[in-house]
Amino acid sequence: MKRNILTLLLCGITLPVFSQTVNDPAAKWTKTETNFNALFVSHRHVVFLERGNKMIVEMFGLDGYDVLEDVGEILSDFQKQTVRFQDSLQVSPSSSLRIDCAYSSPDYKMFRVIKHPATGEMLVNKKGALAPLKIEQDTVRILIQKKVTKTLKSGKPWNTYNPVQLTLVLNNYTDVEHLIAQRQTIQGYVDTMRAAIRPKANKSPYTYRSTILYRPYDTVAERRFKKYDRLIDPDAYVEPDKNHDRLVLNANIGVGLVRNALAPVADLGVEFRNPWVQGEKNYRLFGIYTSSYVVFDRMAAQSFTSYANLFLNGELGSSYEGDLLTVKFQRVTLGGGYLLNPDGKYFKNTTAKLFMNFTLKSGITISPEIIATDNFRQVFPGVTIKIF
Repeated sequence: MKRNILTLLLCGITLPVFSQTVNDPAAKWTKTETNFNALFVSHRHVVFLERGNKMIVEMFGLDGYDVLEDVGEILSDFQKQTVRFQDSLQVSPSSSLRIDCAYSSPDYKMFRVIKHPATGEMLVNKKGALAPLKIEQDTVRILIQKKVTKTLKSGKPWNTYNPVQLTLVLNNYTDVEHLIAQRQTIQGYVDTMRAAIRPKANKSPYTYRSTILYRPYDTVAERRFKKYDRLIDPDAYVEPDKNHDRLVLNANIGVGLVRNALAPVADLGVEFRNPWVQGEKNYRLFGIYTSSYVVFDRMAAQSFTSYANLFLNGELGSSYEGDLLTVKFQRVTLGGGYLLNPDGKYFKNTTAKLFMNFTLKSGITISPEIIATDNFRQVFPGVTIKIF
């Protein structure tokens, strides 16, 4: 029976796996892959249910709600299908399950079951008898890929899939029965979230991001329904005030390589930060600042003279709390600068530069750059290392 479990990888990535259809247990293993990629999720709407359970709706565009016109039927069908491999869903009382289900047609469904053994123990003493408690909740993910036809700008029809992922985080996967019994209430939650989408979202559903945190059982009225114009963590219980747009004064010091000379560098400017997901370090930015390069040159009698060169720079980029570009970059920006006061032999006449800033999690910024000077007749590379 376990060999007949249908498998599908649908945890937000598009990697091929092997799966088998429900309606044909004798079918051979076939290669398949999901169309759901969490990187393209634009809307995450969450309902915090009774008993610590949770329902999460994730979609690329707001028209994904068309798929959820009868959530009770979706859950009922899921429950009927799991009856066929009940023996594979048996785990120890303290272990947890993840059940994935995906389909683009009611007659063709694919499943995957993962068992997670408990990483520790939690016991309760009930009338002198010790019984294990469940540490982690079960997860049910239902991916519905509805085939739709859209019209391109050229007027030609385009057949594609409109994927919606419905995730249930439950104390036990059998709590699906309780949700089915409350199907009208559950459908009401879904319809409420759909109706709450801001008007501007309906005008450009694929360029607008939103998060809804719906806590119908919360005793604090102000916290029962929260809407955000960005993606945030479904477990966020506190209004992320610190994520509002803001201006920030920014300063750096470091050293730069100008031609064959090392020059101290000092930056001072302002940044406009626009948060795009929850987290203090997750934001888009636009910055304007000045960079002063001080180059020293040896004169006669072992004396030195200094040349101060001031650039006016602008940059665009983003900061991310995780890793960018698969390495430990926390922030990446692209910018350009114009030299306000050519001073000395290193920069002459009209001078400009293009650069990129790569900021490591340690706070060190590496800035490779291309500099064009002397009315753009001379071009040479440079690099600057900055801290703070």
